[in-house]
Amino acid sequence: MKIKTFASSSKANCYQISDSETTIIIEAGLSLKKLFKLPDFDISKISGVLISHSHTDHNKFINDFLKLGITCYMTFETAESLKLDSTFVQIIKSKKSFKIGSFTIKAFETQHDCAGSVGFWIKSELENKRLVFATDTFYIKYKFQKINYYMIECNYDAEILEKNIELGIIDGCRAKRLKSSHFSLQNVIEFFKAQDLSVCEKIQLLHLSNENADAENFKNRIIEITGLPVEVY
Repeated sequence: MKIKTFASSSKANCYQISDSETTIIIEAGLSLKKLFKLPDFDISKISGVLISHSHTDHNKFINDFLKLGITCYMTFETAESLKLDSTFVQIIKSKKSFKIGSFTIKAFETQHDCAGSVGFWIKSELENKRLVFATDTFYIKYKFQKINYYMIECNYDAEILEKNIELGIIDGCRAKRLKSSHFSLQNVIEFFKAQDLSVCEKIQLLHLSNENADAENFKNRIIEITGLPVEVY
């Protein structure tokens, strides 16, 4: 299974997952104009697009894909919020599996400040590899088994956030939203402590805050508790 992170921030999110048969996109936060310039992107190979929730940085350019007849998968709440009118919108439900080519996919609920927000469990039936993707959530209640790759938000460090509140860099309202809708380093650590990492090959930390994160520290802390290769975006 190959993983490409094209964008991961509060401005834009877009990821590509592929095996030897099928390629999918997670999040449509980058325009096709920008994607076409990337050496690892080939629109003719895209079999579907997964959308986790209704915030713009995750779906701003969804119509680029829909206009080309590429099916986009999302919950009813997300589709309703985006007011999409296309036969290529496929409604999915939490904990109900569906297929895109050689991938079996199951959405699971995440804890964000919009209705219908989900993460994705993805299995390549060809390679027998499993991936978990979750971003924009302050907590993940599930324990996963036999996951080879994790793509997990690690947005902020609670200690850095508190210092920034004291310094007036982050206002109280914004801090309150962060705490109730995004994954802190401290919660990510507890998440990985609860997981079976026996077959895990790599962890990607996603969606880091510009003001409230320390990429090198995040990487080292997760390596320390997991003993696994960690990439930070």
